[in-house]
Amino acid sequence: MDLGGTSDPYVKVYLLPDRKKKHETKVHRKTLNPTFDEQFIFNVNYNEIGGKTLLLALYDFDRFSKHDMLGQIHVPLSSVDFGQVHLEWRDLEPKNNELRGDLCFSLRYVPTAGKLTVNVLEAKNLKKMDVGGLSDPYVKISLMQNGKRLKKKKTTIKKNTLSPYYNEGFTFEVPFEQVQKVTMILTVLDHDKLGNNDPIGRVVVGCGASGTELRHWSDMLASPRRPIAQWHTLAPFEEGGLFSGVILGFGSLAYVLKKEGYYREDCSSSEIICDSQDSSLAALYAYGAFMTNVSCLFSGYLMDTYGIWVARVFASTILTLGSYLIAQERIYRNLNNNSQKASPEQTGYLFFGVCLLCAGGAGVLVSNMPIGNLFPKARAVVITVINGLFGSSSIVFVVFKQAYENGATWKEIFLWYTLATLFCLFRTFLLMPKGIIPFIIPEDFQIGISSCKKLPIQEKVSDEKTPININEPKSDLKEFFKQAKKSLFWINLIAFGFQMFRFNFFVATFNGFIGGLAAEAYSNATDQDIAVSEYTDYYGKIQVMDCVLLSPIVGLLMDGTQLLLRKCSPKFAENPKGLRIIRLTASAFRKGSSKNKPCFIKQCPKEPAKVYFYAAVLRSLHQ
Repeated sequence: MDLGGTSDPYVKVYLLPDRKKKHETKVHRKTLNPTFDEQFIFNVNYNEIGGKTLLLALYDFDRFSKHDMLGQIHVPLSSVDFGQVHLEWRDLEPKNNELRGDLCFSLRYVPTAGKLTVNVLEAKNLKKMDVGGLSDPYVKISLMQNGKRLKKKKTTIKKNTLSPYYNEGFTFEVPFEQVQKVTMILTVLDHDKLGNNDPIGRVVVGCGASGTELRHWSDMLASPRRPIAQWHTLAPFEEGGLFSGVILGFGSLAYVLKKEGYYREDCSSSEIICDSQDSSLAALYAYGAFMTNVSCLFSGYLMDTYGIWVARVFASTILTLGSYLIAQERIYRNLNNNSQKASPEQTGYLFFGVCLLCAGGAGVLVSNMPIGNLFPKARAVVITVINGLFGSSSIVFVVFKQAYENGATWKEIFLWYTLATLFCLFRTFLLMPKGIIPFIIPEDFQIGISSCKKLPIQEKVSDEKTPININEPKSDLKEFFKQAKKSLFWINLIAFGFQMFRFNFFVATFNGFIGGLAAEAYSNATDQDIAVSEYTDYYGKIQVMDCVLLSPIVGLLMDGTQLLLRKCSPKFAENPKGLRIIRLTASAFRKGSSKNKPCFIKQCPKEPAKVYFYAAVLRSLHQ
């Protein structure tokens, strides 16, 4: 299994149907002919031995990725003579798909009436999908023809069981001339109240089926009007802001990286929660978060100096490159499998890919911020929506995690994402201006390719004499340093930095935190993995809801406050500076008689409560 032509084999020993208790042999390094000579003891009642099956699964240990199964052996103990010791050689069986359970249903077809009846009877030994080791299964029946769904029905939901009993019948109208052309798909799903329903497995009968499924359909047609019942083994279910803030969904990415075996060089093969692995993943997130913040400053400089097109092309290019490097990580890692320690600098393209992905995403975000200038009356709303999309793009890694759990490979996921990042380049030239979007939009302002065209020169002669005012240009850099010397600037900067540190610390340690809680709550490794997976999904979805729903509310409050203050104060309309907003807000809370009310409240006597409300909200936002 290794590049050197050898393997690092070890054996896992189970006594089925119980997979909770297992034993493992030692790992033998770089050999194809290992000698284990190890003994293990299972405590089993003698009367129950006949119903047990001994499973020996041979694995190749991989320091940096998921351990590969080389094969397995099933030994039914009902066929073993325990009066003597057996020593025999057996061929390894190929790796089977994970057992998902069995479904029993009957089919009945009446040709004269053109009615097909499906009676879902029961299921057994379903795959555990919930944290407690159970599921809430139901069956969805879909009637298909030529890839199109004609009709669907579903059974009731059975709570907390792996062997549900239904006995529910469903009738579909299928003309006799069409019965050979339709396909019926019975899908068993686990019902979830908060998230998507997870597929457990499915059975396909009818057109295009094979094996026992095709035989069941043929028996139904050969015996009209008679219900034909049969058990079927469930097969795997096959399912065939986006860029800027994907690093915020690092909890989901960390789950996949753990599944792939990253940073497990200091962890034993039986150790599920590994502090060394959690620390390395947190360091990887720290690098990505640092690149996100640094890229914002650099992208702002590019945009102010060279325009939006240059800034977006640069950001989109490194975003695409970062995604492609992560997709190629598996190849690089296999070529460097002899490294002793998988530090962030030695994990192939993963480290560089994550840094470029974060830097490119932040650049795309910054280049979108000036779009708010196109909507003067709703500038804050637009900017907060864009910033909300930055946070909601954390759903990308949540989708990646679910795709990975449904069978998609690491390389497939990131290659598709690489193609999606090209959308940023097309959008740059179609919808964004070449230069910058000014604070006050001129009438002849253009976006996209049209912004490259030269506008016709319009000559206008006027007899009016206009006095010329000559003002020396002010230095923006000097003004910046002047404001930076003020204590208010540093207080806000330190407070914001502390908030970002707290947020990034939580995101970086989320997976390890949840893993530790799961280890304390559940002793079984399968239950721990299910718990971490479910809570990671919940966290990702809550992140998206928070960013999408709450961000526009903040923008509405800010725009509403600004419009109200402009309406109430002519001086404010002439000079709409943020500093004046803060001063007016502070003056709204001065105590005194009605004669000492702030000027803008005097000018809005009919709406004093609204003025106080907006002023209070604005002051809280500023603080």
